[in-house]
Amino acid sequence: MNLRHGLLAGAVVCLPTLGTPAQAPVKVLALRPEFRLSAETHTLSALGGVSVGPGGILAVSQGQDRQVRLFSATGVPVATLGRRGSGPGEFQAVGTTFGRADTVWVVDSRLNRLSAFSQQGKYLRGIPLPASLGAVFTATDGRRFSQPSFVSRDDDGAMHFKAVRRDEASGKWSTALISLGVDGQLARVGAELPAGDCAREEGNSQMMLPFCPRVWIGSSPAAKLLVTVETAMDGARPARVRLTARQASGTVAYTKEIVVPVERLTAADVASYRDPDPRIPPHITAFYRRTPMPDARPPFQGIQVGPDGSTWLLAGRPIEGHYEWHGFDAKGTRLGIVRIREESALMSATATAV
Repeated sequence: MNLRHGLLAGAVVCLPTLGTPAQAPVKVLALRPEFRLSAETHTLSALGGVSVGPGGILAVSQGQDRQVRLFSATGVPVATLGRRGSGPGEFQAVGTTFGRADTVWVVDSRLNRLSAFSQQGKYLRGIPLPASLGAVFTATDGRRFSQPSFVSRDDDGAMHFKAVRRDEASGKWSTALISLGVDGQLARVGAELPAGDCAREEGNSQMMLPFCPRVWIGSSPAAKLLVTVETAMDGARPARVRLTARQASGTVAYTKEIVVPVERLTAADVASYRDPDPRIPPHITAFYRRTPMPDARPPFQGIQVGPDGSTWLLAGRPIEGHYEWHGFDAKGTRLGIVRIREESALMSATATAV
């Protein structure tokens, strides 16, 4: 087993390379530093995100500078993509960045555009994102969706997004996959994805129930994959967690269920929500005081989907100064646990055999 990772301006870019899947009990995968990218040496501003492309190339989003910096798999600077502006190859808002074949793609949500660059930094072309997919749009059956988020683009030009919808009768929110044809017109609204029951309407505000097992959704434009994670809890008994991976078109690639131990809530956990805090409006504290607390905290609190389709789930809270990320390969087979120092963050991860 061979693990690679580099530290980047206080954030960890982890690229585990695994030869065989882990067996029960879950293995802890040791990380070995191979290189460190210094913000001082490379004049990096605040990180907007890091993605891993073909050949291990790192694309580092620099939203403040309206650029994307490319580094080789060994940390050598390769190219700088874009600059501030509205012209070809320029950015107003650097969003999702992903690699496919020998091309680096960058989404600009403000310019509503998808830009393509070579790995050497040459601007190749810009593709407008459909204007019909605005902040709010209506499907042919009358359902209204909002907050569209780019998921992937097919080689033939068809695009896939995820968007949210509020059911007026129940007040609950759900997420659906939206597919647009090569002509930019709405081709299909896929089946709605699993939705949690953690939100409550409180006056004009939407409140999230404390320690509620949310449905986590992660996607990988490079792998054309979207993964949902549902958690069923029963008091302090081990939780049942279901991972479902879907292709961007909506077809289910795999479903995997695991059983994960949970951690009981402490009096301090409850007090952190219910005790008065001058920084928190009184009506929010009142909401938490009258809301029943569960017996345990959910096992996971975040998700990352790698460019190879691997899924990484962030455990509930740090253990001995480290966050734990539970890894699964592109078929749902459990890989093991990667531990990241509490002051760092997992920005991207892969699990590709060499």
